[in-house]
Amino acid sequence: MIAMIIVATYASVEEAEEFGEWLLANGITPQIRNGQVLVPAADANRALDILNRDLQERPESEPEPYHPCPSCGTGDPLWYGKRKVILLLVLFAVTLGSTRWGALIAIGTLAAGTVLFMLAALLIPEFECRNCHRRWTKQPDVDEEVG
Repeated sequence: MIAMIIVATYASVEEAEEFGEWLLANGITPQIRNGQVLVPAADANRALDILNRDLQERPESEPEPYHPCPSCGTGDPLWYGKRKVILLLVLFAVTLGSTRWGALIAIGTLAAGTVLFMLAALLIPEFECRNCHRRWTKQPDVDEEVG
């Protein structure tokens, strides 16, 4: 039986298989067990060199923020649009409460509430930057420069 040495441990089997394919392309036959990459003892040093080369070649890229601030580019803004949801719930409760005084008052309250909510939907911004506290509703255009 050939002695096998663990040269790398990955969080997922897919990552281990990706490295295993890289080793196969370089003439080393690995075994993969639960995210661990094992190679014959004679090939361990070569496999570690390949692993180091592979880690150096991979770019360290951060994921791009989903809603970056148009002013400073900071990612992960506060969702400021929750105020719209709260306003809608309050208007719904007021409309339900106004049915006690009659249908005509309830219809008037519903109409006024609808207009008020439409104005709020246009005027209340969706996001607020945690860094510069700018509030905005739509994403900036691709051509617009951040910063």
